[in-house]
Amino acid sequence: SSLLKAGIRVDYLILLERGLNNYENYRDTLTSHPSPETILVCSTTCAPKLHTLFEKSIVYYRPALMPTTLFSPSIDHVLHYEGPQTTNAGLAWVVSLGYENIVIAGVDLGTANQDAPRSKGALGISPRDFDVEVKGNKRDLVFSNRVLIDAKRVKEICIRNSQNTNFFNLSDGAYIEGAKPIDYKDYRLIARHKRKNISEENVCLYKSFPNADITSA
Repeated sequence: SSLLKAGIRVDYLILLERGLNNYENYRDTLTSHPSPETILVCSTTCAPKLHTLFEKSIVYYRPALMPTTLFSPSIDHVLHYEGPQTTNAGLAWVVSLGYENIVIAGVDLGTANQDAPRSKGALGISPRDFDVEVKGNKRDLVFSNRVLIDAKRVKEICIRNSQNTNFFNLSDGAYIEGAKPIDYKDYRLIARHKRKNISEENVCLYKSFPNADITSA
């Protein structure tokens, strides 16, 4: 919702597990800010009604939650490093697409200001106590907690096992090992600016995935 309200195109919405009430939240957001190009990428454990909000959707299996050897048609249908937070699933998904450079933005995994720990435009409520000091990405220390530190560790494992990808971190939060701290202006100087029709590329990727009976997923 924060990106759509800012006029930023959202190519993918990646979700883990969501309560049934979140269907209404996304429905209301998309009613106010239609985004027909957005592709939903969600776990088999997400609310089925979410698929009715998007023209295109993709379902993946979570290895931590089910015996994938029994239910998953192929190992390619499993998304690894997908938890414990949705930002883990987002990073895992982009890594699986094989991009050369991946830029992490807004994935703070903590806060530099304990009085304002969450974006005002973010969807939903995530009450947290930030009681652990950790190394910051753009400053010496930020405040985090055990849950977000677990998410950071899984991201670092994902990055270590993705040796053909360059990772950059724009976020003003916790330092993520393997992702180079960088400012947007500096990243623009080193990025390869080849203009591509990303939406068209996403459609081609979507067509390459196997079809699934979403209603029974």
